[in-house]
Amino acid sequence: MKAALLLLTWLGTTPPGTVVVGPNESLRQVAQRTLGDARAVQELRALNGLTSDDVAAGTRLKVPGHERVLAQKALETARTLVASAKDASVPPEASARLKDAEGHFREARYSQASAEANAVGKLVAAERSPQSSAFSVEVGDGDSTTVTVKQGPPVRVEAEGVTQPVTKGESIRVEKGRPPPAP
Repeated sequence: MKAALLLLTWLGTTPPGTVVVGPNESLRQVAQRTLGDARAVQELRALNGLTSDDVAAGTRLKVPGHERVLAQKALETARTLVASAKDASVPPEASARLKDAEGHFREARYSQASAEANAVGKLVAAERSPQSSAFSVEVGDGDSTTVTVKQGPPVRVEAEGVTQPVTKGESIRVEKGRPPPAP
């Protein structure tokens, strides 16, 4: 009884950023109690240099602080960006860096996880940013106009209520009073 009372007193005086393993408590239960996620066992092992999930009651363990929350939010944002960009093109490097970020997070390397997750966001955002087109418009003799796209996304040519896209490397010639021809 006296030992239990001493253990409770000792548990109550743990410094910030640490936790004491309770009697009959597994590392999984410690992860659930302190981090709110039983799957965070790998993080606790990495943070404390443990080789297994076996820890004795009374063992003082380090627990992650605010840096974990920041990394977790950065990862959630990166995952959302990658998932929402599936209809568009996601650079393969973004998916690879997201996996790296998740690996850093599981190994309790939170600053590296945040940096990688932020890099994923930048890659996806760069892929989505608008690009300008380089094109020329030539007004010829005989009431015709020719549009040629040299680079960038397609350009829309409209005449007589009909719109036709002109892609990179293509030209379209439109006669006055007529809709643009189909490519």
